[in-house]
Amino acid sequence: MLIIIVVFLTVLYFIYRYAFGTDPKRIAGDDEIPEYKSYEQYGEQIRRNVAEMKATPSQKVTITTKDGVRLYGRYYHVNDGAPIVIMFHGYRGSSFRDGMGAFKISRDNGYNILMVDQRAHRESSGKTITFGVKERYDCLEWVRHVISHFGKETQIILVGLSMGASTVLMATGLDLPNNVKGVIADCGYSAPKDILGKVIGMMKLPVEPVYLLVRLSAMLFGGFDPDSASATEALRNCKIPVLLIHGEGDHLVPCEMSRMNYEACNSEEKEIFTVPDAEHGMSYLLDEKGYRERVEAFLKRNFER
Repeated sequence: MLIIIVVFLTVLYFIYRYAFGTDPKRIAGDDEIPEYKSYEQYGEQIRRNVAEMKATPSQKVTITTKDGVRLYGRYYHVNDGAPIVIMFHGYRGSSFRDGMGAFKISRDNGYNILMVDQRAHRESSGKTITFGVKERYDCLEWVRHVISHFGKETQIILVGLSMGASTVLMATGLDLPNNVKGVIADCGYSAPKDILGKVIGMMKLPVEPVYLLVRLSAMLFGGFDPDSASATEALRNCKIPVLLIHGEGDHLVPCEMSRMNYEACNSEEKEIFTVPDAEHGMSYLLDEKGYRERVEAFLKRNFER
């Protein structure tokens, strides 16, 4: 019996490490090209954008969360007193690559920018990626830091891609200060449970029993429950403007998840922009003109200048 328990716990730990554990070898490089054929033609553009971001002067910013995780970010100052865009990258991603659209558009329009390394990624500490469950509270801590550092009148818009998109959407279910004027979420999922189930299905595994093991591994070794947070549920009580963006060719996070988020959103101002044929995280690359027009219009409507 003891051997069976040990084997079971070992399996759960392996699942936890694979799905939720921090692993520098599996964190994307700044200009690493995702393994999608359609990404190949944009490789040089991605590298140029990353190089531009790295060449732009920035200031290191750190905060410590209530659970003791040291978070790192880079602040890019553009104009005194300007609104601030806070950008959250995706699962095992890089803010340099995932945030290039938000960075370029914000900078071109005179907004200051804070690019965040999510917990358990890159320079931030932490051992567990929680798919937005704990990251939503990190988002709130970053907002509070910006207000305390830049002043009580500072206007903020939260931006995220993939897991970062779901993080900022889930954060709308928290008591966000009125300084937060809106949320832009690019290719976010509806809930951690939904995306984990989708990935399990893509691996040709039985979804329900395997998800039960995944959830148990997260609770036992990661200290969180994937079922305890949902972007869709958070949006049911959302009062701030929301712009959802998604590629219609996304095979990892289906575009339908953003449509679910849109339908659930209770905000008086909500908008969804989809890009035909765009795979995961590729909407900005495939339709920069349309993407920029929607984002700039959203920013100008919701930032008081």
